[in-house]
Amino acid sequence: MKNLFSLYVPLSLILILLVSLPLRRATPTFRQTCATPASVEEACKSAADKHSAVSLQHCISALGSDPRSHSADLHGLAAVAVKLAIDHATSTESKIDDLIDLEPTPSVKERLSSCLEVYSDAVDSLRNALDNLNARLYDKATNLLTSSLDAAESCEKVLQGAKGLSPAHVALQR
Repeated sequence: MKNLFSLYVPLSLILILLVSLPLRRATPTFRQTCATPASVEEACKSAADKHSAVSLQHCISALGSDPRSHSADLHGLAAVAVKLAIDHATSTESKIDDLIDLEPTPSVKERLSSCLEVYSDAVDSLRNALDNLNARLYDKATNLLTSSLDAAESCEKVLQGAKGLSPAHVALQR
């Protein structure tokens, strides 16, 4: 069962892919550019090797599940990852909205509303990041993605104090 706050993993993967883009162009021994086809496995292995928070298997599974990634270059893989993060964040936003409607306790409803606002901001940032990524403005895209990374963590913190409501409880409500 998916955790409600699953935005962190796709976003961390995207950031790692984005950070890799300029480095790969600048590294003389690594002749691949953003426009050279990159396998999902290769991109994920590179990301997992650079950052311990990235699970190689999760990365391969997440990116590999999207047909757009099979013939994508490194830039394309980053775009697929951003689109997946948008989908995750939008889905989470919708589920939080549904939970607000079902929640009878005003204090919990208020906490969920705070989470909804956080995720709404995250979705906006992700969409702007995708626009910047498509324009190959990697620094701007990375900054927007970094700001979105805090959404899941912020929401978890808000819900921790709610009586009878935790991220696990919210995930079970699906």
